[in-house]
Amino acid sequence: VDLANNPFAYAFDESKHVTSVKYDQLQHLYLSFDFNVDPITCIAVQHINGCINVVQEFALRNSDIYKLCDSIIAAFPKASFIITGDATGANRSALTAGNTGYYDVVANRLHLGRGQMRQPAVNPSIRDTRVLVNSLLQNYCIKIDQSCKGLITDLKYVEVDDDGDIIKDRSNDIRKADLLDCWRYYCSTFHRDWIRFL
Repeated sequence: VDLANNPFAYAFDESKHVTSVKYDQLQHLYLSFDFNVDPITCIAVQHINGCINVVQEFALRNSDIYKLCDSIIAAFPKASFIITGDATGANRSALTAGNTGYYDVVANRLHLGRGQMRQPAVNPSIRDTRVLVNSLLQNYCIKIDQSCKGLITDLKYVEVDDDGDIIKDRSNDIRKADLLDCWRYYCSTFHRDWIRFL
């Protein structure tokens, strides 16, 4: 039963987009972060042979950026990472050692160079990313691994209001939209020119 009356991802089709996705360690792995505390989230994506492949998701409850990075290293010990995500991660935080930014921790923990950091200066608008995300879902090859339960749930059930803003409810797991935010940030950073070529 589809519970979303006005879904953000109206072009998402579980039968079309959800499958088994294999990680290719010879290709770059794109990580897109969202820095909420509960959960702190990230998706791991590859762009291979004209397809966007969502390989894995991370959603750690009552955790921190250090444990999230450790989970990523454990899952992908030899990966060549490229990073994007929530623009607020560049701000200094009392939740990190030395009051540094989340992206400083990610860069240090994953041993990344400056060229691997592609986080935006400001977050993209919800309305713009809604158009982009749905255009990609309709017209591009998108494969989401079946293990990515949280992202799949967000794509199925997260709704927008009459003004086009995401309806979020931190007390409801299908309305937190954290993994959807990771997906929006990824699409905006690496595929925002897609609309221009339609």
